[in-house]
Amino acid sequence: MKEWFSPLRRFQGEPRTDEKYTGPTAYIPRLPADELSKSIFEGLSLTGQPFVIEKPISEKALSSFALPFANLTCEHIAKKWPSGDMRDEYDHNSRMKVGNKKWHKDFRPTQRRHKLHVSEGAEVGAGFVWHVKDEVPDPVMKEELKQQWTVPDVLKNLDGINEKKTIISQQKTINSEESLNSFELWFALEKGAVFAHADSYCEPTISWQLKGTKTWRLMMYPKSETLEHRFNSFDEGIYGAIDDIAEASDTNTSEKRPLWRPEYEFDVSEGELFVFFPNYMHETWINPAKNSEQNGQQKNRNNNPSTSADDTCTIAATFQYQLPVPSAYYRAFLPRMLNSALGFEEKCPNRVLSYVFFALNQKEVNKELQFPTVKAQSKWSTAVRKTLHRVDKDNNYLTRFF
Repeated sequence: MKEWFSPLRRFQGEPRTDEKYTGPTAYIPRLPADELSKSIFEGLSLTGQPFVIEKPISEKALSSFALPFANLTCEHIAKKWPSGDMRDEYDHNSRMKVGNKKWHKDFRPTQRRHKLHVSEGAEVGAGFVWHVKDEVPDPVMKEELKQQWTVPDVLKNLDGINEKKTIISQQKTINSEESLNSFELWFALEKGAVFAHADSYCEPTISWQLKGTKTWRLMMYPKSETLEHRFNSFDEGIYGAIDDIAEASDTNTSEKRPLWRPEYEFDVSEGELFVFFPNYMHETWINPAKNSEQNGQQKNRNNNPSTSADDTCTIAATFQYQLPVPSAYYRAFLPRMLNSALGFEEKCPNRVLSYVFFALNQKEVNKELQFPTVKAQSKWSTAVRKTLHRVDKDNNYLTRFF
């Protein structure tokens, strides 16, 4: 893993190794939006390297920079779309109407605390998520929400959209279309938290911080080569998972180590986007100290000393994009995907095997492989030979050994 992700070269404590964990010491790559070229974005995406896109730094780019749902607070959203229906992250099942004032006024602690969470076991709150993409049946409301959406410039650049055109008025292209039709809104008050988990998406994901500052910690999905390596990768499950590699102490005794060993810890502030890839384990926290300072600065700018609960309500939008496909990332870490929920529940490998085996299409993969039957050794050997022949077109090196 360290050989693949350059920011992890000095990281110590990779799960399922005998390395002693020294904390989330890796540095997340951060690039200003106006210095992020298409080629750099594509390179990071192909290898699956998480990164943060900061607000533009040039005056010209900053003057045209726009956020979705600009100038709308949680209270404004509640009043504008009161019949909207959100999922309550307190139990991941209950529902609440967007028009209900409680979600942006009243703090509610989570059912449990976790010392392994970035909050270090402090009291944290449960938030709400509004899946605009698939939980807004009213076509009028959905169109109103889409009109509030702004396609990030980085996706416009990937799609080749002229800066003067908008996604609503022109022929939609794949990444802009995906962002427009996959976004969901996350709301949390100060001390709000999401416990460590891996998403159930087969595509790369972007989280755009629209209001407030959010602290993230994340780690690559740990090695998972056998059924014994499986664990609960949904909310907070990894906190109770024990690494199967014993750590020898100075007294020659052994103790089991938690599997959760985040590599990165960083903040995403208002206007910044965080890009991450399928199966990355992550947790978040709305640190009161960082957000209180930001709210105080905002109130000073507005010459408004009053404090309301809505001042502490943060908003983020999460959405997916399609291209470029992180094909090199899939090839490097396919076993981890196969033995995770993305494999046995979401069936993501069925969508990426053609990239892994350099096949023309999924039918070709299915024909050559009895997948994932473990006894099909001859089939796999034949597939390896064919894959190498596709790569080694001049037949001058690789295929000599197979």
